[in-house]
Amino acid sequence: MSTYNGYTNRETWAVSLHLMDTVVDWITESIDEWSSTDVDDAAELFKDLVSEQLEQSEIATFSLLWELLDLTGINYKELGALAIENAFNYA
Repeated sequence: MSTYNGYTNRETWAVSLHLMDTVVDWITESIDEWSSTDVDDAAELFKDLVSEQLEQSEIATFSLLWELLDLTGINYKELGALAIENAFNYA
């Protein structure tokens, strides 16, 4: 199985590159409300941020750029696990 810079794929890496610090900061700021098993909740934060970024980008739904996006390839669980790990290591 091939990986991209240590992540499942390029899409997951790109989301991590742009959003990991934000999610880790959010978790760290309210660390008492989180546990090390809240991976799915952290994954949801990434999903929400990606959706928000796409809405703000105003990319036309049926454009070439939209066709090039592979949102199904993003491994949100991997991102959530890494964010939780980072938050608890820095807290």
